[in-house]
This record gives sequence, structure tokens and C-alpha cells, in this order.
Amino acid sequence: MGRPHEFGYSLRQIVEEFNHYVLFADILEFLTGAPVGPSETVQLPAEKPSRHAPALRERRHPVDAAAVLFTEGGAHGSFAKARRFTAANLEHKIAHAMKVIYDDERDHFHEAALQASAAIHSDADLARITAAIVEVSSARVEMRREMFATQ
Repeated sequence: MGRPHEFGYSLRQIVEEFNHYVLFADILEFLTGAPVGPSETVQLPAEKPSRHAPALRERRHPVDAAAVLFTEGGAHGSFAKARRFTAANLEHKIAHAMKVIYDDERDHFHEAALQASAAIHSDADLARITAAIVEVSSARVEMRREMFATQ
């Protein structure tokens, strides 16, 4: 994939991720009745790049970039299930947010497959992407564990 295509893809990802934030900020505003601004956002320790797997933090090698994309949220059960909520108010807002995220992310796997196919040229590359997927997935599980831990 050429540089203009990579840049365009990156821009779409940034817009999608910002839209996902806005969807959940709207839900938080609905719950609290107060506007959500920059001071209300937090980054959990497990979300900080310094805590993540090197492949997730660096993304310099094409194989690592493909591994990170492979582990993106699309088609995950939480988005697939929650997008089907039918109750009113809060559940409806959550269902809408999850549907948007599901629709945005479900094709990331195909993009990752294209990137991986272009980046894997040897057994070493295959071993690298396998290790990176395990590493990144483990970091994402830790991040979710921290996000949903009960105090």
C-alpha cells in the first residue's frame, strides 16, 4: 500500500476513534447531566503506551503494525452483542454506540490481513507477527481487566 493510502487509512482510523469517544462522552453526559470535557477524560495505567507490548508501542516494523491492527476491536463479542440492545434510554444509547463501533471496526481484520500478507516474506516474519499478536492481545486483555475491575 502506498503512502497516500496509508495516510488516508490512518486519518479514517483517527476520525473513527474520535467518534467512538464522542459516543461514550454523550452517554456519560446523559448519565451525569454534566458536559464532558478534557478534564473528565482519564487514561488508565494499562492504556499508557509505556505499559503496552513493544509491538503496540512502536509499530515501526510492518509486521508489528499488521499485528496491532489484527487485534483491533472489530467483531469482538461485546460490540456484537451490545449493539442489539432494544430497551429505551441508556440501553438504546449504548446499543447505538456499540453498533457504530462494530460497523467501524469489523473490517479491520481484512485490512490487517492485507497488511500482513504484504509484510510477511519469511518464516521469521511469520514468527514475529505471531509473537506480536500474542503480546498485543495480552496487553489489551490487561487493559480491559483494568477498565472493568470492580473497586
